[in-house]
Amino acid sequence: MPSVYATNPDAMVGLGQAEIDQLIARHGEFLVGRANGRQCVLASRDVSHRVFSRQDLSRADFTNAKLVGALFEGTKLSRAIFAGADLTQANLDHAVLSGADLRGAILRRAQLNYAIMREAEFSTPLPSMVEICGAGGDAGRYLRTDLSLMQAANADLSLANLAGAAVIRADFTDAILCGADLSHCDLRNTDMTGANLDGANLSNATLLGVNLRGAVLTGAVLTGTNFDGVNISGAIFDPVVSAKIVSGGDQDKVEGAYRTPSPDEIEAIFAQHLSWIESRGQTGAQACLQNCDLNGLRRPRAVLSIANLADARLAGADLTGAIMPMADLSAADLRGARLAAADLRGVRLTRAHLNNADLSRANLAPLIAVGDQKRDIVANGERAKFRYANLAAIDLREAQLTGADFVGANLTGADLRGANLSEADFTGATMEGARLDGATRRGSKGLN
Repeated sequence: MPSVYATNPDAMVGLGQAEIDQLIARHGEFLVGRANGRQCVLASRDVSHRVFSRQDLSRADFTNAKLVGALFEGTKLSRAIFAGADLTQANLDHAVLSGADLRGAILRRAQLNYAIMREAEFSTPLPSMVEICGAGGDAGRYLRTDLSLMQAANADLSLANLAGAAVIRADFTDAILCGADLSHCDLRNTDMTGANLDGANLSNATLLGVNLRGAVLTGAVLTGTNFDGVNISGAIFDPVVSAKIVSGGDQDKVEGAYRTPSPDEIEAIFAQHLSWIESRGQTGAQACLQNCDLNGLRRPRAVLSIANLADARLAGADLTGAIMPMADLSAADLRGARLAAADLRGVRLTRAHLNNADLSRANLAPLIAVGDQKRDIVANGERAKFRYANLAAIDLREAQLTGADFVGANLTGADLRGANLSEADFTGATMEGARLDGATRRGSKGLN
């Protein structure tokens, strides 16, 4: 379904903004079933750089349209048709494209940050293209939608069909791709940091240079997928898949592949760290357990101040009452971990996974007057996941929690005074007795 203007630019007819505004108004009447309403059809029209922002254009038809640099910020485009359209550098931030038809569209450098694209269709199987692309070539199976350099941070692409698409150097940071079909996609050098790919199909996808740090890939289909040259630091896989990646012959080619230290090595690291803390760095060595598999670790009341546990696997670990000020737990897997009453002042939990963890009575307040400059260091839990965690009576004063996920969490009696809760999701959370004085709530969900 190639664009008309791609082969015959003179066939494109442009429209001015005034005409566009009239069509939008008539489309609004069409959506509510009024007699004078008319569906907005801009098929094969050149409406580049026109403004469609914050309108309801659900079911509008932009087939083969030229929409270079067009503005669709916050626009409702559910089930709209963009098949074969050129949306190069278009701005669709916060747009709703659920069920939209984007097959064969060009979205190079388009902005779709925070857009909702659930069940959107980007892929068209074309068996007849085998003659063009070469017999037996996977690329010949699809009319390739071009999403290269697209900005889709925090976008929701759940159940979207992107099979065979070109998604080179795109930004899917913290995007939701649950159940999405990314099979045969060319994802080279795409940033998928913190993305949720639970149940996604990545079979035979090209992943060279992809950043999957802190991403969730539980239940993902990975048949024929090669992780050479991929950053999987802190990524969460099903145990069998994770073990296969770590034990594979090409482990050295996989950035951030987990290693499992022996019990004796762990004991020595903890002892050296304690000596380092007590001597203020004169003896011993700082604990560095980055990318280590420590699942089920039992170290209640451990002294791990300033320890490096970034990207570590600590699911089900018992760190009750641990002393961990300024520890680095960014992108760590702490699902189901026990951190009740732990000292976590100034801790770094960026994109950490704490679903179902117990942090009741934990202290994540600022660490006061640190270093020669006597500056305060606040806890950083940006984009961290606290789903269904026990956070009763937790101290999160002044914590940076932008985009954090508190869905279903127990925050009874929590202290969130002065915290940054921008874009955080508290849907279904228990907030009885929680203190929110002075907290920044811009864009948050589930807070009164």
